[in-house]
Amino acid sequence: MSSPITWIGSLDVWRHHHRADHGQSSQHYPHAEDDASSHGSPIIMRLKRTVLYNGSSPYGHYRIIDTMYDGRPARLLYGDGNSPQSGVARDDDPELLFDYNQRFLEMIKSRRPRNILVIGGGGFMLPIAAYHLFPDLAIEVVEIDELLVQLSRDFFDLPDDPRLLVCVGDGADFLMTTKKRYDMIIIDAFSGYTVPPHLVQRDTIRQYRRHLTKTGIVAINFISEYKQRRERLAHEVVASFSEVFQHVTMYQSDPHYTRGEEQNLVLAASDGVLHFDYLQSDEIELL
Repeated sequence: MSSPITWIGSLDVWRHHHRADHGQSSQHYPHAEDDASSHGSPIIMRLKRTVLYNGSSPYGHYRIIDTMYDGRPARLLYGDGNSPQSGVARDDDPELLFDYNQRFLEMIKSRRPRNILVIGGGGFMLPIAAYHLFPDLAIEVVEIDELLVQLSRDFFDLPDDPRLLVCVGDGADFLMTTKKRYDMIIIDAFSGYTVPPHLVQRDTIRQYRRHLTKTGIVAINFISEYKQRRERLAHEVVASFSEVFQHVTMYQSDPHYTRGEEQNLVLAASDGVLHFDYLQSDEIELL
Protein backbone atom coordinates (compact mmCIF):
# COMPACT_ATOMS: atom_id res chain seq x y z
CA MET A 1 0.00 0.00 0.00
CA SER A 2 1.46 3.38 -0.96
CA SER A 3 2.08 6.22 1.47
CA PRO A 4 -0.65 8.83 1.92
CA ILE A 5 -0.38 12.06 -0.02
CA THR A 6 -0.41 15.35 1.87
CA TRP A 7 -0.67 18.73 0.20
CA ILE A 8 0.95 21.59 2.08
CA GLY A 9 0.60 25.31 1.44
CA SER A 10 0.29 27.28 -1.77
CA LEU A 11 3.28 25.46 -3.30
CA ASP A 12 1.13 22.31 -3.31
CA VAL A 13 3.94 20.27 -1.77
CA TRP A 14 3.28 16.55 -2.00
CA ARG A 15 4.99 14.41 0.65
CA HIS A 16 5.90 10.89 -0.31
CA HIS A 17 9.37 10.07 1.02
CA HIS A 18 9.96 6.57 -0.24
CA ARG A 19 13.39 6.27 -1.83
CA ALA A 20 16.79 7.33 -0.54
CA ASP A 21 18.00 9.14 -3.64
CA HIS A 22 17.97 12.89 -3.93
CA GLY A 23 17.15 14.97 -6.95
CA GLN A 24 19.96 17.46 -7.18
CA SER A 25 21.24 18.20 -10.65
CA SER A 26 24.86 17.66 -11.52
CA GLN A 27 27.32 19.36 -13.85
CA HIS A 28 30.34 17.21 -14.63
CA TYR A 29 32.97 19.81 -15.39
CA PRO A 30 32.38 22.82 -13.12
CA HIS A 31 34.81 25.70 -12.71
CA ALA A 32 34.01 27.58 -9.54
CA GLU A 33 36.60 30.25 -8.87
CA ASP A 34 37.62 32.39 -5.93
CA ASP A 35 38.77 35.88 -6.95
CA ALA A 36 38.90 34.54 -10.51
CA SER A 37 39.69 36.40 -13.71
CA SER A 38 37.17 36.67 -16.51
CA HIS A 39 37.78 34.14 -19.31
CA GLY A 40 39.14 35.75 -22.47
CA SER A 41 39.19 39.24 -20.95
CA PRO A 42 42.10 41.39 -19.74
CA ILE A 43 39.82 42.82 -17.07
CA ILE A 44 40.18 41.06 -13.73
CA MET A 45 36.82 40.38 -12.10
CA ARG A 46 36.92 39.79 -8.37
CA LEU A 47 34.13 38.54 -6.15
CA LYS A 48 34.49 37.61 -2.53
CA ARG A 49 33.44 34.03 -1.85
CA THR A 50 30.47 34.28 0.50
CA VAL A 51 28.83 31.27 2.14
CA LEU A 52 25.11 31.99 2.44
CA TYR A 53 23.96 28.60 3.71
CA ASN A 54 25.53 25.45 5.14
CA GLY A 55 23.23 22.65 6.30
CA SER A 56 21.90 19.15 5.80
CA SER A 57 18.78 17.08 5.24
CA PRO A 58 18.31 13.29 5.28
CA TYR A 59 19.27 13.37 1.58
CA GLY A 60 22.51 15.30 1.69
CA HIS A 61 24.59 18.23 2.81
CA TYR A 62 24.19 21.55 0.98
CA ARG A 63 26.05 24.83 0.73
CA ILE A 64 25.01 27.96 -1.13
CA ILE A 65 27.89 30.21 -2.10
CA ASP A 66 28.24 33.49 -3.96
CA THR A 67 31.44 33.30 -6.04
CA MET A 68 32.74 33.26 -9.62
CA TYR A 69 31.90 30.47 -12.08
CA ASP A 70 33.43 30.39 -15.56
CA GLY A 71 34.21 34.07 -15.28
CA ARG A 72 30.68 35.03 -14.24
CA PRO A 73 29.47 36.19 -10.83
CA ALA A 74 27.18 33.41 -9.63
CA ARG A 75 25.22 31.94 -6.77
CA LEU A 76 25.98 28.21 -6.60
CA LEU A 77 24.35 25.26 -4.88
CA TYR A 78 26.80 22.61 -3.73
CA GLY A 79 25.87 19.08 -2.71
CA ASP A 80 27.99 16.60 -0.81
CA GLY A 81 31.03 17.05 -3.07
CA ASN A 82 33.21 20.00 -4.02
CA SER A 83 31.49 20.60 -7.36
CA PRO A 84 28.43 22.82 -7.72
CA GLN A 85 25.18 21.00 -8.46
CA SER A 86 23.27 24.01 -9.73
CA GLY A 87 23.41 27.75 -9.78
CA VAL A 88 22.40 31.03 -11.34
CA ALA A 89 24.52 33.75 -12.92
CA ARG A 90 24.21 37.17 -11.33
CA ASP A 91 24.84 39.21 -14.48
CA ASP A 92 22.91 40.42 -17.53
CA ASP A 93 23.82 37.49 -19.81
CA PRO A 94 20.62 35.47 -20.49
CA GLU A 95 22.59 32.24 -21.07
CA LEU A 96 21.94 29.80 -18.23
CA LEU A 97 24.97 29.03 -16.11
CA PHE A 98 24.92 25.26 -16.64
CA ASP A 99 25.02 23.92 -20.19
CA TYR A 100 22.52 21.09 -19.71
CA ASN A 101 19.92 23.53 -18.40
CA GLN A 102 20.49 25.75 -21.44
CA ARG A 103 19.99 22.73 -23.75
CA PHE A 104 16.75 21.83 -21.95
CA LEU A 105 15.56 25.42 -22.27
CA GLU A 106 16.33 25.37 -26.01
CA MET A 107 14.31 22.17 -26.34
CA ILE A 108 11.37 23.85 -24.61
CA LYS A 109 11.66 26.87 -26.89
CA SER A 110 11.75 24.57 -29.93
CA ARG A 111 8.76 22.44 -28.94
CA ARG A 112 6.65 25.10 -27.13
CA PRO A 113 4.88 22.58 -24.90
CA ARG A 114 1.72 23.51 -23.03
CA ASN A 115 2.88 21.71 -19.91
CA ILE A 116 6.04 20.04 -18.65
CA LEU A 117 7.00 17.74 -15.80
CA VAL A 118 10.52 18.06 -14.35
CA ILE A 119 11.80 15.19 -12.22
CA GLY A 120 14.62 16.50 -10.03
CA GLY A 121 14.40 20.13 -9.02
CA GLY A 122 17.82 20.72 -7.45
CA GLY A 123 18.18 24.49 -7.38
CA PHE A 124 15.16 24.84 -9.72
CA MET A 125 17.16 26.86 -12.26
CA LEU A 126 15.44 25.34 -15.30
CA PRO A 127 11.86 25.59 -13.96
CA ILE A 128 12.47 29.18 -12.85
CA ALA A 129 13.89 30.18 -16.24
CA ALA A 130 11.06 28.44 -18.12
CA TYR A 131 8.48 30.08 -15.84
CA HIS A 132 9.73 33.56 -16.71
CA LEU A 133 10.35 32.96 -20.43
CA PHE A 134 7.13 31.13 -21.30
CA PRO A 135 4.16 32.75 -19.55
CA ASP A 136 1.63 30.22 -20.89
CA LEU A 137 3.62 27.17 -19.78
CA ALA A 138 2.33 25.06 -16.88
CA ILE A 139 5.21 23.50 -14.93
CA GLU A 140 5.26 20.70 -12.38
CA VAL A 141 8.44 19.72 -10.54
CA VAL A 142 9.01 16.59 -8.46
CA GLU A 143 11.89 16.96 -5.99
CA ILE A 144 12.56 14.37 -3.29
CA ASP A 145 14.26 16.73 -0.83
CA GLU A 146 11.96 19.29 0.77
CA LEU A 147 14.97 21.27 2.01
CA LEU A 148 15.99 21.97 -1.60
CA VAL A 149 12.54 23.39 -2.26
CA GLN A 150 12.88 25.76 0.69
CA LEU A 151 16.45 26.74 -0.25
CA SER A 152 15.31 27.48 -3.78
CA ARG A 153 12.62 29.78 -2.46
CA ASP A 154 14.98 31.51 -0.02
CA PHE A 155 18.04 31.93 -2.24
CA PHE A 156 17.01 31.41 -5.89
CA ASP A 157 13.61 33.16 -6.05
CA LEU A 158 11.50 30.08 -6.76
CA PRO A 159 8.06 31.54 -7.55
CA ASP A 160 5.09 30.75 -5.34
CA ASP A 161 2.58 30.42 -8.16
CA PRO A 162 0.02 27.76 -9.17
CA ARG A 163 1.60 27.79 -12.64
CA LEU A 164 4.73 26.24 -11.08
CA LEU A 165 3.67 23.38 -8.82
CA VAL A 166 6.25 21.63 -6.64
CA CYS A 167 5.76 18.09 -5.40
CA VAL A 168 8.04 16.60 -2.74
CA GLY A 169 8.54 12.93 -3.51
CA ASP A 170 10.18 10.39 -5.78
CA GLY A 171 9.63 10.88 -9.51
CA ALA A 172 8.81 7.25 -10.31
CA ASP A 173 6.35 7.06 -7.42
CA PHE A 174 4.71 10.29 -8.56
CA LEU A 175 4.11 8.85 -12.02
CA MET A 176 2.35 5.88 -10.43
CA THR A 177 -0.13 8.20 -8.71
CA THR A 178 -0.98 10.70 -11.44
CA LYS A 179 -3.10 10.29 -14.55
CA LYS A 180 -1.91 13.49 -16.20
CA ARG A 181 -0.17 13.60 -19.57
CA TYR A 182 2.57 16.06 -20.42
CA ASP A 183 3.97 17.50 -23.63
CA MET A 184 7.46 17.17 -22.16
CA ILE A 185 9.01 15.24 -19.28
CA ILE A 186 12.52 16.27 -18.20
CA ILE A 187 14.62 14.06 -15.92
CA ASP A 188 17.38 15.96 -14.14
CA ALA A 189 17.72 13.89 -10.97
CA PHE A 190 21.04 12.82 -9.51
CA SER A 191 22.36 10.92 -6.52
CA GLY A 192 25.90 12.26 -6.41
CA TYR A 193 27.00 12.15 -10.04
CA THR A 194 24.74 9.30 -11.12
CA VAL A 195 21.10 9.22 -12.18
CA PRO A 196 19.18 7.09 -9.65
CA PRO A 197 19.05 3.67 -11.39
CA HIS A 198 15.29 3.21 -11.00
CA LEU A 199 14.70 6.34 -13.12
CA VAL A 200 16.32 4.72 -16.18
CA GLN A 201 14.87 1.25 -15.74
CA ARG A 202 12.62 0.09 -18.57
CA ASP A 203 9.50 -0.05 -16.36
CA THR A 204 10.00 3.61 -15.43
CA ILE A 205 10.74 4.56 -19.05
CA ARG A 206 7.42 2.96 -20.01
CA GLN A 207 5.80 5.18 -17.38
CA TYR A 208 7.32 8.22 -19.06
CA ARG A 209 5.76 7.09 -22.34
CA ARG A 210 2.34 6.52 -20.73
CA HIS A 211 2.35 10.05 -19.34
CA LEU A 212 3.31 11.81 -22.58
CA THR A 213 0.91 13.28 -25.09
CA LYS A 214 0.92 11.77 -28.59
CA THR A 215 3.81 13.91 -29.82
CA GLY A 216 5.36 14.49 -26.39
CA ILE A 217 9.04 14.00 -25.62
CA VAL A 218 11.10 12.89 -22.65
CA ALA A 219 14.60 14.31 -22.14
CA ILE A 220 17.22 13.28 -19.59
CA ASN A 221 20.53 14.72 -18.42
CA PHE A 222 23.20 12.24 -17.35
CA ILE A 223 26.99 11.93 -17.15
CA SER A 224 28.87 9.34 -19.18
CA GLU A 225 31.46 8.62 -21.81
CA TYR A 226 30.15 7.57 -25.21
CA LYS A 227 32.69 5.49 -27.08
CA GLN A 228 32.87 2.15 -28.81
CA ARG A 229 33.14 0.42 -25.42
CA ARG A 230 29.60 -0.74 -24.81
CA GLU A 231 29.61 -1.00 -21.03
CA ARG A 232 29.26 2.76 -20.51
CA LEU A 233 26.09 4.24 -19.04
CA ALA A 234 25.28 6.13 -22.25
CA HIS A 235 24.97 2.89 -24.21
CA GLU A 236 22.67 1.43 -21.57
CA VAL A 237 20.48 4.53 -21.50
CA VAL A 238 20.26 4.69 -25.30
CA ALA A 239 19.38 0.98 -25.48
CA SER A 240 16.71 1.22 -22.77
CA PHE A 241 14.96 4.26 -24.26
CA SER A 242 15.21 2.80 -27.77
CA GLU A 243 13.30 -0.27 -26.64
CA VAL A 244 10.37 1.89 -25.54
CA PHE A 245 10.35 4.85 -27.97
CA GLN A 246 10.42 4.97 -31.76
CA HIS A 247 12.89 7.86 -31.96
CA VAL A 248 15.93 8.57 -29.76
CA THR A 249 18.56 11.29 -30.18
CA MET A 250 21.46 12.42 -27.99
CA TYR A 251 23.41 15.66 -27.69
CA GLN A 252 26.42 17.01 -25.86
CA SER A 253 25.52 19.42 -23.09
CA ASP A 254 28.56 21.49 -24.03
CA PRO A 255 28.97 21.29 -27.83
CA HIS A 256 32.61 22.46 -27.51
CA TYR A 257 33.61 19.62 -25.19
CA THR A 258 35.71 16.77 -26.61
CA ARG A 259 33.39 14.05 -27.89
CA GLY A 260 33.84 10.67 -26.29
CA GLU A 261 35.10 12.07 -22.98
CA GLU A 262 33.02 11.74 -19.83
CA GLN A 263 30.60 14.67 -19.76
CA ASN A 264 26.98 15.74 -19.42
CA LEU A 265 24.84 14.30 -22.21
CA VAL A 266 21.20 15.07 -23.00
CA LEU A 267 19.06 12.31 -24.52
CA ALA A 268 15.62 12.94 -26.04
CA ALA A 269 13.06 10.28 -26.92
CA SER A 270 9.60 10.33 -28.50
CA ASP A 271 7.22 8.37 -30.69
CA GLY A 272 7.00 11.46 -32.87
CA VAL A 273 9.66 13.17 -34.96
CA LEU A 274 12.43 14.76 -32.91
CA HIS A 275 13.49 18.16 -34.20
CA PHE A 276 14.74 21.17 -32.24
CA ASP A 277 15.08 24.41 -34.18
CA TYR A 278 16.77 26.31 -31.36
CA LEU A 279 19.05 23.60 -29.96
CA GLN A 280 22.67 24.82 -29.94
CA SER A 281 24.25 21.37 -30.05
CA ASP A 282 24.55 18.88 -32.88
CA GLU A 283 23.10 15.40 -32.68
CA ILE A 284 25.55 12.67 -31.68
CA GLU A 285 25.62 9.70 -34.01
CA LEU A 286 24.35 6.73 -32.02
CA LEU A 287 26.77 3.81 -31.99
